[in-house]
Amino acid sequence: MSDAHRCITGPRCRGRVEEDGRQYPAKTLRPETLCDACLTEHTEAIHRLLRDYAMLYATIGERQARAGEAVKSSRTPAIPINVHADRLMAEIVEWAQRGALVIARKLKTAPPTGQRRALPPARDPETHKPIIADPDSIAARTWETASATAPILLQGYLRMIEPHIETLAHTPVHRTLLWSRPERCVQHQTLIDAAEAEIAAINDDESRAALERARLAAANCDPCNGWGTNGQAFGIGYVTGHDIVARLAELHHTARQHLGHTRLRHRYTMPCPNCESFTVGRDDGQAIIDCRTCEYAWTEREYKILVGMHAEREVEETVLKPQLDEAHGRLDSIAALAAKLDNPDEVNAPGAGGLILDAINKILEGHPTPEQRTIGYDVDSTIEQQRAEDDWTWKRDEPYKKPRKKSKKPVAEDIPRIAQSSRSLIVDDHGGLHPDEYTYLTVCSECNMVHAGECP
Repeated sequence: MSDAHRCITGPRCRGRVEEDGRQYPAKTLRPETLCDACLTEHTEAIHRLLRDYAMLYATIGERQARAGEAVKSSRTPAIPINVHADRLMAEIVEWAQRGALVIARKLKTAPPTGQRRALPPARDPETHKPIIADPDSIAARTWETASATAPILLQGYLRMIEPHIETLAHTPVHRTLLWSRPERCVQHQTLIDAAEAEIAAINDDESRAALERARLAAANCDPCNGWGTNGQAFGIGYVTGHDIVARLAELHHTARQHLGHTRLRHRYTMPCPNCESFTVGRDDGQAIIDCRTCEYAWTEREYKILVGMHAEREVEETVLKPQLDEAHGRLDSIAALAAKLDNPDEVNAPGAGGLILDAINKILEGHPTPEQRTIGYDVDSTIEQQRAEDDWTWKRDEPYKKPRKKSKKPVAEDIPRIAQSSRSLIVDDHGGLHPDEYTYLTVCSECNMVHAGECP
């Protein structure tokens, strides 16, 4: 199996293998396909996109409040919705539509469009004959003009993508419509090129200031930032099927970050008193304890009371009730033995006492003593038991290996300040941050991300 038969994700492969001290993507049966680990991860991420969309829709009216005192000169936002949630929702539908179009072309079928079929005829309540609506009637026109909502379209797109994720990832480069990438106009590009040429010849403060002024002028130019008369325009772009799959998975993780599902949460082992689910926990920095399944919440004092009630119930079901059942069983056996000894002659016969004592001892065999029925042990016994459990656990753990010390990188003395022109949507990456069919930049082996310069 050659290097060509490796996972298409490259350094981002989830099933990386180590060979000769280096990590490589997992091997696959076919070239330019996903390995099992990456396929499972992308399938789960894409499967949850519909739920992410619904949760984003539920929070679209919420805006995250910032801590601190409000500044009187701050302007009130004119948009009463969370624009970040709206942008994520639009991107999820947009990239799911691209994937569904690719799969539809592969399967030679029509993609989900949300268009309705012909208006079904009504029935006459008396004769039960079909009544066909007039084409110019309100019912027919409403039926034709009513468009499907975005959640319905997204559900159709994902239904077509999920069974064919591996086929979609194997799709080569193809043309599609994308938002136009910001690209400088001829006027500002000429100014920047002239300023860069002047710096190459004479690198002084005046030349650097001229380059900064040229970039700042490009940052304030609408055509340079991809804006036209009717907003941001579409353009012809080139993407692969793996780009679509990776983007859909990335949107799932971005939605989880926006919804706050990636924040630190302390989980508790006690099941929920209402739904018996093991989803009880507390967000870091919060004193309220809640359940993610039934969405009930308790204060810290109430939770302590619930823990005590749960402990009492567990002790009753696991300790006291079995002991009570055992005691009842032994008493029933003794009562049955006493019922057989109703004849005084048999009781007073020689050797009868020994026989009765043997029968009672058989009944009481295995009965725990009061010391054995106690819940808990003394300190010394508990320490010995804990040591035995730790020894049993440590023998099965891998031995600790001291991590290798990494050499510290020298800190640059003169670090340039962030230029004002960096606030623009344009980045002078010379084709590095936006790979297409002409340019491509390898992924950093340390952080598995694409960036310029050294790894941060």
